[in-house]
Amino acid sequence: MKTCTKCGSMQEDNAVFCNKCGTPMTNDVPIIPEQQTQFRAAPQMQDAPQFQQAPQFQQAPQFGAAPQMQGGYGQLPAGAPVQQAQGKSKKKLIIIICAVAAVIAITLLVLFLFVFKSYKKKIIGTWTSNNSTLTFYDDGTYSSGSSKKYNYSIDGDTLRMEESGMTLTCKIEKLTGDTMVLNLFGIEQTFTKVDESNSSAMYMTKTALRTANSNAKLVFTSINNKAADLIADGESVKALKTDGAVPVESFKDSSDPLEKAVYEALHDSGDEMGYVYIDFDPNSIDAENFAQWSAKEKDAVIGQYPNPPKDVDTAKDITFGTKHK
Repeated sequence: MKTCTKCGSMQEDNAVFCNKCGTPMTNDVPIIPEQQTQFRAAPQMQDAPQFQQAPQFQQAPQFGAAPQMQGGYGQLPAGAPVQQAQGKSKKKLIIIICAVAAVIAITLLVLFLFVFKSYKKKIIGTWTSNNSTLTFYDDGTYSSGSSKKYNYSIDGDTLRMEESGMTLTCKIEKLTGDTMVLNLFGIEQTFTKVDESNSSAMYMTKTALRTANSNAKLVFTSINNKAADLIADGESVKALKTDGAVPVESFKDSSDPLEKAVYEALHDSGDEMGYVYIDFDPNSIDAENFAQWSAKEKDAVIGQYPNPPKDVDTAKDITFGTKHK
């Protein structure tokens, strides 16, 4: 027999469940009724109450547009303060932009005037390149390797030089204290400023030498042609030999036809017609006739004809009155 562990009733050995309380018959050990309470199944714990989910906070109400003010005496229309503030901000922004633009424009104008005004000052002086020499004066004239002067003008970065009825227009690509770059017909030419404190260096250029030789030839041919004309007319011709270098300007009012011929040949060169030395005797077969010319009396390249010097170094060794052979 089996004893129900719950109610203590006796059941058959093959009973699976207690026929009184329905408890499964699993315990074969007889249970004393007094001890039944010790073997009762412990009361089942109820599931702990689950805490309810904390209430979710509702989304805070979004603030809507400020309530529109009702129209009426002394009341503004809805949104007026905001629109006025935006309008003032735009006006301030426009004023700031205009002020900045004005400052930039004035700065550029001042810079423009300063740069181009400085061009007129910086260009004054003598500049040399590989094949030319230019001297600019502050009276708006210039010379190109000779004493003859022409007019020039500067407009912005444009240099205009008038010479022999023509106007050469150059763009000033660069102009500093010692370097000038001119662009003529798309070809750039770089010039270096000559130190005017060294007067000999100012004239020691190939261009100056060509000019000196050319003017010396002009002096010689003018004298020779005039002498030939006088002889053809049956007039006597005196020999002409100057006492060292003399200014061509001094021949202006000369009564000597040969000196007058020299002046007339060179007077188109301008106020500074240079200095000449002449040793000419048409009456002597053995005379070594020659003429020399220079832009300055001292510290300058001396040209000669005949037998002109072919390089600057040779020309530096020539002195007035000493014939180069």
